[in-house]
Amino acid sequence: MWLSEPRLRPAQQRLLSEYLTTQVTASRCTVFIDARNGDREAWDITLQSLNLSVAGVSWQIVALTDSQVNYLPAGTTQLRLDLTEGLAALNNHIYESESDWLLFIDAGCQLLLSGIHALSTTLHQASQYNALYTDIIYRIGGKPRGTLFRPDFNPDFFLSSPDQMSSGWLLRREWVIAAGGLNLTCSEAFEFELQLQLIESAIDTIGHLSEPLLQVARARRNHSADQLLLAHLHRRGFHQAEVLPTRQGPWQLKYHHQSKPLVTVAILAREFNSVSRCVMAVLESTGYLNYELDCGR
Repeated sequence: MWLSEPRLRPAQQRLLSEYLTTQVTASRCTVFIDARNGDREAWDITLQSLNLSVAGVSWQIVALTDSQVNYLPAGTTQLRLDLTEGLAALNNHIYESESDWLLFIDAGCQLLLSGIHALSTTLHQASQYNALYTDIIYRIGGKPRGTLFRPDFNPDFFLSSPDQMSSGWLLRREWVIAAGGLNLTCSEAFEFELQLQLIESAIDTIGHLSEPLLQVARARRNHSADQLLLAHLHRRGFHQAEVLPTRQGPWQLKYHHQSKPLVTVAILAREFNSVSRCVMAVLESTGYLNYELDCGR
Protein backbone atom coordinates (compact mmCIF):
# COMPACT_ATOMS: atom_id res chain seq x y z
CA MET A 1 0.00 0.00 0.00
CA TRP A 2 1.44 3.36 -1.02
CA LEU A 3 0.45 4.97 2.29
CA SER A 4 2.59 2.48 4.19
CA GLU A 5 5.61 4.17 5.74
CA PRO A 6 8.71 3.74 3.56
CA ARG A 7 11.80 2.31 5.22
CA LEU A 8 15.42 2.56 4.23
CA ARG A 9 17.10 -0.45 2.70
CA PRO A 10 20.40 -1.55 4.27
CA ALA A 11 22.46 0.13 1.54
CA GLN A 12 20.51 3.38 1.96
CA GLN A 13 20.89 3.20 5.74
CA ARG A 14 24.65 2.77 5.33
CA LEU A 15 24.92 5.78 2.99
CA LEU A 16 22.85 7.90 5.35
CA SER A 17 24.99 6.93 8.33
CA GLU A 18 28.15 7.74 6.41
CA TYR A 19 26.77 11.15 5.45
CA LEU A 20 25.69 12.00 8.99
CA THR A 21 29.11 11.13 10.40
CA THR A 22 30.49 14.06 8.38
CA GLN A 23 28.22 16.49 10.26
CA VAL A 24 29.59 18.19 13.35
CA THR A 25 26.62 17.71 15.69
CA ALA A 26 23.06 16.47 15.59
CA SER A 27 20.29 19.05 15.23
CA ARG A 28 18.60 19.49 18.61
CA CYS A 29 14.81 19.75 18.63
CA THR A 30 12.47 20.39 21.54
CA VAL A 31 9.05 18.78 21.03
CA PHE A 32 6.26 20.41 23.02
CA ILE A 33 3.46 17.84 23.30
CA ASP A 34 0.07 19.36 24.13
CA ALA A 35 -1.43 16.77 26.48
CA ARG A 36 -4.43 18.86 27.56
CA ASN A 37 -6.95 17.19 25.26
CA GLY A 38 -5.38 13.75 25.21
CA ASP A 39 -5.11 10.68 27.41
CA ARG A 40 -2.44 8.15 28.38
CA GLU A 41 -2.92 6.17 25.17
CA ALA A 42 -2.46 9.27 23.00
CA TRP A 43 0.63 10.26 25.00
CA ASP A 44 2.14 6.79 24.58
CA ILE A 45 1.59 6.87 20.80
CA THR A 46 3.55 10.11 20.52
CA LEU A 47 6.25 9.13 22.99
CA GLN A 48 6.86 5.78 21.31
CA SER A 49 7.38 7.46 17.95
CA LEU A 50 9.94 9.80 19.52
CA ASN A 51 11.93 6.84 20.81
CA LEU A 52 13.06 6.11 17.27
CA SER A 53 16.82 6.59 17.21
CA VAL A 54 18.03 8.46 14.12
CA ALA A 55 21.50 9.91 13.86
CA GLY A 56 21.54 13.57 12.95
CA VAL A 57 18.60 14.70 15.11
CA SER A 58 17.91 14.53 18.84
CA TRP A 59 14.72 15.26 20.78
CA GLN A 60 13.95 16.92 24.07
CA ILE A 61 10.38 16.29 25.23
CA VAL A 62 8.23 18.76 27.15
CA ALA A 63 4.57 18.19 28.06
CA LEU A 64 2.09 21.08 27.97
CA THR A 65 -0.56 20.30 30.60
CA ASP A 66 -3.37 21.61 32.77
CA SER A 67 -4.96 20.53 36.03
CA GLN A 68 -6.76 17.60 34.34
CA VAL A 69 -3.60 15.86 33.11
CA ASN A 70 -2.58 13.27 35.69
CA TYR A 71 -1.34 10.35 33.61
CA LEU A 72 2.17 11.38 32.63
CA PRO A 73 5.10 9.22 33.77
CA ALA A 74 7.26 10.48 36.63
CA GLY A 75 10.19 12.53 35.46
CA THR A 76 8.37 14.08 32.49
CA THR A 77 9.12 17.79 32.08
CA GLN A 78 5.75 19.53 32.38
CA LEU A 79 4.55 23.10 31.90
CA ARG A 80 1.07 24.02 33.19
CA LEU A 81 -0.53 26.35 30.66
CA ASP A 82 -3.70 26.83 32.71
CA LEU A 83 -1.80 28.78 35.35
CA THR A 84 -1.58 32.57 35.18
CA GLU A 85 2.14 32.42 34.47
CA GLY A 86 1.87 29.38 32.18
CA LEU A 87 2.88 31.03 28.90
CA ALA A 88 5.60 33.01 30.66
CA ALA A 89 7.03 29.73 31.97
CA LEU A 90 6.94 28.31 28.45
CA ASN A 91 8.75 31.41 27.20
CA ASN A 92 11.41 31.01 29.88
CA HIS A 93 11.90 27.39 28.93
CA ILE A 94 12.43 28.39 25.30
CA TYR A 95 14.92 31.10 26.29
CA GLU A 96 16.90 28.74 28.51
CA SER A 97 16.83 25.77 26.15
CA GLU A 98 19.84 24.78 24.08
CA SER A 99 17.73 23.39 21.24
CA ASP A 100 18.05 24.54 17.66
CA TRP A 101 14.40 23.96 16.68
CA LEU A 102 10.97 23.94 18.35
CA LEU A 103 8.06 21.69 17.33
CA PHE A 104 4.55 21.96 18.80
CA ILE A 105 2.30 18.91 18.40
CA ASP A 106 -0.76 17.36 20.06
CA ALA A 107 -0.68 14.15 22.09
CA GLY A 108 -1.67 11.35 19.73
CA CYS A 109 0.45 12.63 16.84
CA GLN A 110 2.91 10.06 15.60
CA LEU A 111 6.27 11.04 14.17
CA LEU A 112 7.17 8.96 11.12
CA LEU A 113 10.57 7.38 10.76
CA SER A 114 10.80 8.38 7.09
CA GLY A 115 10.09 11.99 8.02
CA ILE A 116 12.70 11.96 10.77
CA HIS A 117 15.26 10.58 8.30
CA ALA A 118 14.40 13.45 5.94
CA LEU A 119 14.80 15.95 8.78
CA SER A 120 18.16 14.51 9.78
CA THR A 121 19.62 15.35 6.38
CA THR A 122 17.74 18.62 5.86
CA LEU A 123 18.20 20.57 9.09
CA HIS A 124 21.98 20.69 8.63
CA GLN A 125 21.39 22.52 5.34
CA ALA A 126 18.59 24.80 6.53
CA SER A 127 20.62 27.76 7.77
CA GLN A 128 18.59 30.12 5.54
CA TYR A 129 15.30 29.12 7.17
CA ASN A 130 13.65 30.31 10.37
CA ALA A 131 10.80 27.85 9.91
CA LEU A 132 10.38 24.56 8.12
CA TYR A 133 7.05 22.79 7.65
CA THR A 134 6.36 19.27 6.46
CA ASP A 135 3.56 17.17 5.01
CA ILE A 136 1.03 15.17 7.04
CA ILE A 137 -0.68 11.77 7.03
CA TYR A 138 -4.20 11.49 8.48
CA ARG A 139 -5.10 8.49 10.61
CA ILE A 140 -8.69 7.32 10.17
CA GLY A 141 -9.97 4.31 12.08
CA GLY A 142 -6.47 3.74 13.44
CA LYS A 143 -4.93 3.41 9.96
CA PRO A 144 -3.20 5.89 7.64
CA ARG A 145 -5.87 6.67 5.05
CA GLY A 146 -5.50 10.33 4.12
CA THR A 147 -2.75 12.72 3.13
CA LEU A 148 -2.06 16.43 3.27
CA PHE A 149 0.70 17.12 0.77
CA ARG A 150 1.14 20.85 1.13
CA PRO A 151 2.47 23.25 -1.50
CA ASP A 152 5.56 25.37 -1.07
CA PHE A 153 4.74 28.44 0.95
CA ASN A 154 1.99 30.68 -0.38
CA PRO A 155 0.87 33.40 2.05
CA ASP A 156 -2.68 33.69 0.69
CA PHE A 157 -3.24 29.95 0.94
CA PHE A 158 -1.78 29.88 4.45
CA LEU A 159 -3.96 32.76 5.65
CA SER A 160 -7.16 31.34 4.20
CA SER A 161 -6.51 27.76 5.40
CA PRO A 162 -4.61 27.95 8.71
CA ASP A 163 -6.11 24.71 10.05
CA GLN A 164 -4.48 22.83 7.17
CA MET A 165 -1.28 24.83 6.88
CA SER A 166 -0.14 25.87 10.36
CA SER A 167 0.59 22.52 12.03
CA GLY A 168 3.82 20.54 11.81
CA TRP A 169 6.16 23.55 11.74
CA LEU A 170 9.67 23.53 13.13
CA LEU A 171 10.57 27.02 14.34
CA ARG A 172 14.16 28.09 14.79
CA ARG A 173 14.60 28.88 18.47
CA GLU A 174 17.00 31.78 17.83
CA TRP A 175 14.39 33.50 15.66
CA VAL A 176 11.63 32.96 18.24
CA ILE A 177 13.83 34.65 20.85
CA ALA A 178 14.73 37.49 18.45
CA ALA A 179 11.00 38.00 17.79
CA GLY A 180 10.38 38.51 21.50
CA GLY A 181 9.17 35.01 22.31
CA LEU A 182 5.56 33.94 22.58
CA ASN A 183 2.80 36.53 22.75
CA LEU A 184 1.47 36.19 26.29
CA THR A 185 -1.98 37.40 25.22
CA CYS A 186 -2.43 34.46 22.81
CA SER A 187 -2.95 31.62 25.24
CA GLU A 188 -4.50 29.24 22.69
CA ALA A 189 -2.88 30.31 19.43
CA PHE A 190 0.66 31.38 20.33
CA GLU A 191 2.25 29.26 17.59
CA PHE A 192 -0.06 30.67 14.90
CA GLU A 193 0.67 34.20 16.08
CA LEU A 194 4.40 33.50 15.72
CA GLN A 195 3.85 32.25 12.18
CA LEU A 196 2.01 35.46 11.31
CA GLN A 197 4.93 37.46 12.70
CA LEU A 198 7.29 35.50 10.48
CA ILE A 199 5.18 36.25 7.40
CA GLU A 200 5.36 39.95 8.25
CA SER A 201 9.08 40.13 8.96
CA ALA A 202 10.88 37.36 7.06
CA ILE A 203 8.57 35.50 4.70
CA ASP A 204 11.50 34.35 2.56
CA THR A 205 12.85 32.29 5.50
CA ILE A 206 9.93 29.82 5.48
CA GLY A 207 10.82 26.48 3.92
CA HIS A 208 8.91 23.33 3.02
CA LEU A 209 10.16 19.76 3.43
CA SER A 210 8.13 17.63 1.00
CA GLU A 211 7.93 14.60 3.25
CA PRO A 212 5.27 13.56 5.81
CA LEU A 213 6.66 13.95 9.32
CA LEU A 214 3.45 13.55 11.34
CA GLN A 215 0.56 11.13 11.33
CA VAL A 216 -2.42 12.79 13.03
CA ALA A 217 -6.02 11.92 13.84
CA ARG A 218 -7.45 15.32 12.92
CA ALA A 219 -6.49 18.77 11.74
CA ARG A 220 -5.58 21.22 14.46
CA ARG A 221 -8.17 23.91 15.12
CA ASN A 222 -6.80 27.44 15.45
CA HIS A 223 -8.80 29.26 18.10
CA SER A 224 -9.34 32.98 17.53
CA ALA A 225 -7.87 32.62 14.04
CA ASP A 226 -10.18 35.26 12.59
CA GLN A 227 -9.12 37.86 15.16
CA LEU A 228 -5.43 37.14 14.66
CA LEU A 229 -5.80 37.18 10.87
CA LEU A 230 -7.58 40.52 10.97
CA ALA A 231 -4.91 42.05 13.22
CA HIS A 232 -2.25 40.67 10.85
CA LEU A 233 -3.92 42.27 7.82
CA HIS A 234 -4.24 45.59 9.66
CA ARG A 235 -0.52 45.54 10.48
CA ARG A 236 0.19 45.01 6.78
CA GLY A 237 -1.78 48.15 5.94
CA PHE A 238 -5.13 46.65 4.95
CA HIS A 239 -7.17 48.68 7.42
CA GLN A 240 -10.53 47.93 5.78
CA ALA A 241 -9.92 44.18 5.50
CA GLU A 242 -12.49 41.55 6.46
CA VAL A 243 -12.08 37.92 7.48
CA LEU A 244 -15.24 35.93 6.79
CA PRO A 245 -16.09 32.27 7.49
CA THR A 246 -17.14 29.92 4.69
CA ARG A 247 -19.22 26.76 4.70
CA GLN A 248 -16.28 24.75 3.40
CA GLY A 249 -13.99 25.72 6.27
CA PRO A 250 -11.31 28.07 4.89
CA TRP A 251 -11.51 31.77 5.66
CA GLN A 252 -12.43 34.26 2.97
CA LEU A 253 -10.10 37.24 3.14
CA LYS A 254 -11.25 40.52 1.66
CA TYR A 255 -8.39 43.00 1.53
CA HIS A 256 -10.40 46.01 0.31
CA HIS A 257 -7.41 47.70 -1.30
CA GLN A 258 -7.57 51.47 -1.12
CA SER A 259 -6.16 51.62 -4.66
CA LYS A 260 -6.13 49.11 -7.47
CA PRO A 261 -2.91 47.09 -7.17
CA LEU A 262 -0.90 46.37 -10.28
CA VAL A 263 -1.12 42.71 -11.34
CA THR A 264 1.66 41.16 -13.41
CA VAL A 265 0.59 38.35 -15.74
CA ALA A 266 3.67 36.30 -16.61
CA ILE A 267 3.45 34.30 -19.84
CA LEU A 268 6.06 31.73 -20.74
CA ALA A 269 6.72 32.29 -24.45
CA ARG A 270 7.43 29.02 -26.23
CA GLU A 271 6.13 29.87 -29.69
CA PHE A 272 4.19 32.76 -31.19
CA ASN A 273 0.80 31.13 -31.79
CA SER A 274 0.34 29.93 -28.21
CA VAL A 275 1.47 33.29 -26.81
CA SER A 276 -0.92 35.10 -29.13
CA ARG A 277 -3.85 32.96 -28.02
CA CYS A 278 -2.98 33.50 -24.37
CA VAL A 279 -2.70 37.28 -24.75
CA MET A 280 -5.99 37.47 -26.63
CA ALA A 281 -7.70 35.40 -23.92
CA VAL A 282 -6.48 37.82 -21.25
CA LEU A 283 -7.57 40.87 -23.24
CA GLU A 284 -11.01 39.44 -23.95
CA SER A 285 -11.78 37.89 -20.56
CA THR A 286 -10.57 40.26 -17.85
CA GLY A 287 -12.48 43.27 -16.63
CA TYR A 288 -9.62 44.37 -14.39
CA LEU A 289 -7.52 46.94 -16.23
CA ASN A 290 -4.59 47.64 -13.94
CA TYR A 291 -2.31 44.84 -15.12
CA GLU A 292 0.77 44.28 -17.20
CA LEU A 293 1.78 41.39 -19.44
CA ASP A 294 5.29 39.98 -19.08
CA CYS A 295 6.22 37.58 -21.87
CA GLY A 296 9.55 35.80 -21.75
CA ARG A 297 11.32 32.57 -22.47
